Amino acid sequence: MTSDGTDGTDEPSTAPGSAMPLGRRRRLAIVTAVAVLVVAVLGVGTYAAVRLIGGGPHPEDVLPASTIAVVSVDLDPSAGQKIEAIRTMRKFPDLRKQIDLGPGDDVRKLIFDKMIASGGCRSMSFDRDVGSWLGNRAALGAVDLGEASPTPVLALQVQDAAAARRGLDRIMACSHPADVGIAMAAGYAIISDSTAHARLIVADGRSHDLADDASYQHWTGQTGDAGVLSFYVAKSAADLGLRELDRGMFGADLGSLKDTLKGFRGMAGTLRFSEGGAELATATGGVHATDGSAVGDAVGRLPADTALALGIGVPGDYATTLVDRVAGLDGGTRTAFIKQTRAQTGLRLPEDLQTMLGTALVLSVDGTPPRQLSSLDGISSLPAAVTVTGDGPGIDAVLSRVQHRTRTSLADLGLTERKDDTHVTVATSATYAARVRQHGDLGSDGTFEKVVPDADHAVAVFFLRIDDAWRQKIAELVGNASGPADAAAVDSDLAPFQALGFSAWNDGGITHTLLKLATN
Repeated sequence: MTSDGTDGTDEPSTAPGSAMPLGRRRRLAIVTAVAVLVVAVLGVGTYAAVRLIGGGPHPEDVLPASTIAVVSVDLDPSAGQKIEAIRTMRKFPDLRKQIDLGPGDDVRKLIFDKMIASGGCRSMSFDRDVGSWLGNRAALGAVDLGEASPTPVLALQVQDAAAARRGLDRIMACSHPADVGIAMAAGYAIISDSTAHARLIVADGRSHDLADDASYQHWTGQTGDAGVLSFYVAKSAADLGLRELDRGMFGADLGSLKDTLKGFRGMAGTLRFSEGGAELATATGGVHATDGSAVGDAVGRLPADTALALGIGVPGDYATTLVDRVAGLDGGTRTAFIKQTRAQTGLRLPEDLQTMLGTALVLSVDGTPPRQLSSLDGISSLPAAVTVTGDGPGIDAVLSRVQHRTRTSLADLGLTERKDDTHVTVATSATYAARVRQHGDLGSDGTFEKVVPDADHAVAVFFLRIDDAWRQKIAELVGNASGPADAAAVDSDLAPFQALGFSAWNDGGITHTLLKLATN
């Protein structure tokens, strides 16, 4: 082995077609391995991750700074993540039974065995052919090598480069993948669509690795502590997308997509365990998805036992943008669409639509379900409401005009309305409308705060309370349809879950999102 951690034998794989010419588009046949690995991490890998002792370099330490997009999996995360993984997975004993994974099992073997079972390498053994050299980290990405198309790359952490080379060659020999080449880096096997590409990626990584790239450091730093899965998309990925759109690759007018790509500055995200649950944090630059007003206060005023809440801040030009996208930017088409809409509904676009949307929209469902879910015959049977913050009299006037033109009233739809100068609530019952209009305390509810910690400045909020009366009612509904055994199974499957929350906000031109799952 050489001083840089390679085995000094960057010879082509024995697989046929492994030295494909550089100018052609290629595919990475072994990509399935990462897909299975990701599923394992999300579903079961974390239970076994706490027993894997590895350390060593991360994929970004060997991949080049020219990597335009990458997804990484780490089965040997920080000590804190391992502790949180234990706390979380202990709450799902049924899951461990279903996948037949015990505390002493190696998740890498589980992944390998599943791959072998679906492939053509049944004569291979994890313990004999893989276990001695396979590490705990992997990454799948695309690298810009200056060619017409990005080059695929799979980075597998290895503990013994020579053994890894022999093991990978055996895998290639029995699976016969097309267009695959291998080169060894410090602690990693770099697999690409040709040996020449793999060598170039290793060389570029040695001269300027991704970990030292300023853009990578900036965007990954915006998402907080690393978890078991992370991803990064460079600005150059958007530049590539623009080139493809300009070439007419998708054969359609995608002007709005082009505008989004032009402003894109980068993106990163990480999936980690937290407080006995899991969370996915992302940060994106140049995407104007958080231009609306904050909705945390409006959502926080809902009743404390609210089962579901969805709040969206509405930008002041949203209706104009929506009409343009629906009708197209062609003047004649837009005019015809506006005239037709007004004739059919009485809406004067886009101004009436902007009035109807207000500055914030909040959808809510009451925490107390109907006595019999089986008797539901439509949305009007659910205890639900939509509240608009804005010009109350103006919203009411638009609603009246639409009802007059369509000759259909809210009452005909089983709905009721409550309004004042700044809010209009349309609900499925007068009782629930009154509850929504009272000053509730959802914002100070412990469960809500746990999964939506950034509600105060969020422009989008979603909250779902799983551990409540609705869970029992859903189990009852399943029982009525399939029997008590299935009802018990559904109730048992949902029992570990407490709530799901999502929030999005803007901080200094960076769009942040946080998706959190809390367990009991």
